[in-house]
Amino acid sequence: MSNIKLDLRTLVTELREEEQTASNSGNQLHADGLSQARVLLEAVLKRHSIEIPNRLENIFG
Repeated sequence: MSNIKLDLRTLVTELREEEQTASNSGNQLHADGLSQARVLLEAVLKRHSIEIPNRLENIFG
């Protein structure tokens, strides 16, 4: 896998984790912004047939 694909897949997972942290901390506005960014990035990855991981461990495992 190319470095850019790995970096983008890692970014999706990191956005998901940050989104969850913000939501758990009661910062829903921040969580919503992170969610919007993640969804847009996932759409780009799908358009280019790049698999989207569920968790960070799934990228390297």
